[in-house]
Amino acid sequence: MRRSLVVVWALLAAGLSIPSALAVVAPQAAISPFSDVANTDQFADAIIWLAEEGITLGCNPPANDRFCPGDPVTRGQMAAFLVRAFGYSDRGSRDFGDDDGSVFEADIERLATAGVTVGCNPPANDRFCPRDPVTREQMAAFLWRANGEPEPEGGAGGDDDAGPRDWRRTPESASDVIVTPATGNIASVVSSAPTGAVIRFRAGTYRQVSVTPRDGQTLVGDPGAVFKGSKVLTGAVSDGGGRWYFADQTQGSTAPTQGEEWGFCDDDRPACVYPEDVFLDGDPLARESSLEAVGAGEWYFDYAADRIYVGTDPSGRTVETSTSSWAFHGPADGVRIEGFVIEQYATPGRQGAINPRVGRAGAPGHDWEVVGNTVRNSHAWGIKIETGMVVTDNTTERNGQGGIGGVGDNVLIEHNAIVANCVAGYKCFGWEGGGTKFVTHGMVISGNLVTDNLGHGLHPDVLSDDVVIEENVVADNQGAGIHFETSTHAEIADNTVAGNGYKPDGSTEPGILVLDSNNVQISGNELAGNALGVLVRQDSRDDKPVSGNVTITGNTVVAPASSRTGVGEIPDSHPIGPVTFSNNRYVHVDDRPFTWDGTTYAPSEWQSVRNQDAGSTFTKQ
Repeated sequence: MRRSLVVVWALLAAGLSIPSALAVVAPQAAISPFSDVANTDQFADAIIWLAEEGITLGCNPPANDRFCPGDPVTRGQMAAFLVRAFGYSDRGSRDFGDDDGSVFEADIERLATAGVTVGCNPPANDRFCPRDPVTREQMAAFLWRANGEPEPEGGAGGDDDAGPRDWRRTPESASDVIVTPATGNIASVVSSAPTGAVIRFRAGTYRQVSVTPRDGQTLVGDPGAVFKGSKVLTGAVSDGGGRWYFADQTQGSTAPTQGEEWGFCDDDRPACVYPEDVFLDGDPLARESSLEAVGAGEWYFDYAADRIYVGTDPSGRTVETSTSSWAFHGPADGVRIEGFVIEQYATPGRQGAINPRVGRAGAPGHDWEVVGNTVRNSHAWGIKIETGMVVTDNTTERNGQGGIGGVGDNVLIEHNAIVANCVAGYKCFGWEGGGTKFVTHGMVISGNLVTDNLGHGLHPDVLSDDVVIEENVVADNQGAGIHFETSTHAEIADNTVAGNGYKPDGSTEPGILVLDSNNVQISGNELAGNALGVLVRQDSRDDKPVSGNVTITGNTVVAPASSRTGVGEIPDSHPIGPVTFSNNRYVHVDDRPFTWDGTTYAPSEWQSVRNQDAGSTFTKQ
């Protein structure tokens, strides 16, 4: 955040008077003490007043004849501004481990004693990160605490935890189009509503509904509005062999095969390419590829006989099978989808229950907002992205291929819970599946809870660039927690990354992996209990970027036995560029917790031989 803007926010937060000339560029009566702030600058009055009150001294001590209005504000500088503006004087006994010797150390301690800061690395919060720039959300937290943590008007609150927050539905108005479960031909109602209409779905279950919105429409699910892409199966007949079947099942006439169109399956689950699923009391049954293999908790679709077989007695149980491909789909622009539970859709591979496109490769829609939905038990992806999308405060869980994924530029993925996806037998590794997978130019992935997915957690890939991955909690995913692959320009900052990388075949992945990628900064992250720590790798693919210009600084890595941090083996044909570790904190079990090109190193060797981790600390458990 620029220094000039932080000045204005600090004045407002302190309840101080700001001259009205701030709103209009006009000549000022006061004289600027700074050579780089003209009296006619937009923020001159605020900056001059701030200097007169002693809240800012300048940016170039000891001369302090410049203000540097376009420079970013560091967290240390922000501490000084707030202490001077609010008059905090008590230093107390709070001591962060990374501010010793900082010119802002006293101000940081005063800010902590006043309860305005808690630290920069939850849950430990033993660092302040004084040299890091202040983000807009950090600025908001500082000023909110400085003003006594008031509740927002209207009572809707939120917190800094990862995952979905409270959010507000679009207010109801008399012009809304109202839909109920009894409404006939719901797809036609939506398509007949004008562009820009608000269409409100009352509470209830909407079976086998697939909607194609028009440009600018907002589709609102009242609390309790559930879209189900399934039908209920009745009339089970025992086949006398410990199985029961439902006759006259004519859906699923397409015979998909493994490949880029439909997907690739694990060897022991080759039927993953078929999009239909069966649910017993809401829980998915495991699909088998032959009738003979069906046992308790399993099912099989005999397409030739139009029969669905289950291996558990369905008497007194609810049995459902998915039939509809999408809940919301199509090429419209500017659509908003909010507040629905969406479940049990027979989504084909590489498509989503929310799918802003015609099929997999047809015309796309842009600038969708997907807010506050729960999307679960879709056969492929829960939510697919396209360019300009905003995806916030959703829960995607137990989807067959992945939680949120796709191709799109300038996308925001924020405060979603992405949990336990890639369960349908797709290859979660080596193809596309897991928590997320994106191809993007310009994406922010922030504040999400990404946990227990059967593939990687957060996974930008395929020549993505300009990606920010910040303040997420990424835990207990079988693959890498954060996997930045064959891409360039990323900031991976202030994430909590724990318990990732223990694959079912016994192989391991890092908490944070940079593979065939460059121009990456990894800072302020907390890693604990991952199979491997932070790792930079390069393979021998000729058509991919070469790893290099990777900076790993200010992180905490708590490493279990056999965990390694560093650089993987380097192919002779693909030498990597600079990789620099510095100012990190390590807690490790093994004597040699670092690796570079196949050689392991003790901390002292890591520093003296590899010239890595200057300014870092090492604690052996």
